[in-house]
Amino acid sequence: MKNSKKIFMLLLVMILTFSLVACGKGEGGNAGGGTKLSPEEIIDKQMAASESMESGKMKMNLTMEMTAEGEESFTIESVTDTEFTMDPLVMKMEMSMGIEGESMTTLMYLDKDDMHVQIPGTDMWQTIPAEMSGMNIEETLESYSTEEISQILKEHIKDVKIEEVDNHYIINYSGNGDMLKELVAQMMNSTFPEDGIEELEDLDITEFTYTNKIDKNTFLPVYSEANFKMTVTSEGQKVDINQTQIMEFLEINSIDEIVLPEM
Repeated sequence: MKNSKKIFMLLLVMILTFSLVACGKGEGGNAGGGTKLSPEEIIDKQMAASESMESGKMKMNLTMEMTAEGEESFTIESVTDTEFTMDPLVMKMEMSMGIEGESMTTLMYLDKDDMHVQIPGTDMWQTIPAEMSGMNIEETLESYSTEEISQILKEHIKDVKIEEVDNHYIINYSGNGDMLKELVAQMMNSTFPEDGIEELEDLDITEFTYTNKIDKNTFLPVYSEANFKMTVTSEGQKVDINQTQIMEFLEINSIDEIVLPEM
């Protein structure tokens, strides 16, 4: 597949976008409240409540079908277990990926300076400085403005439906992908400033649905699901992508420390 680096970079940014929107990255605020809240107020409180999220676990199930012009389609399925702490910023990720009957498992740690990847089948590690990857997780998190996220969601509020189920709010969005493209554009500019919006000029999101389940009292995330269809054009070749991403959030604020392995 031509220029697969560009395509997978876009997909990485979209995965990060979903994670950050579900978790939020707030500037503080009060959760809870006993009065009936408007959709705008719920969105604001969801974002603000993330200030209290200092650690946690996420489990992500991803199914992606890709079809390039003139080539047979193939399906990628992956399960990623993530632990994270915010201060210090450390992430542990274990990903199991299956492609057309073949599978592999990758273990990696990320901190503000480096990415550490275990070489499959060995006890050895490869360390990749953040500047070499062109991506700085800490700077991305800091620059990803909650106010801008909230504003984008509110601009599409007519397509956002919120319902109360037991002790949760269920936030549903369905549209043609304009909101997602705005969020991804912001993330691209924060994460890959040299490429920025140019990478999105050949991105066409035709369908997008998003569900986010949050705790009614704390406004912290419990579950999210994103489904979208899109076409990426790279060097004249079109690639159609159908993707479903499901995330569960566990043990929020229960992780004391993540210890990096001995290299």
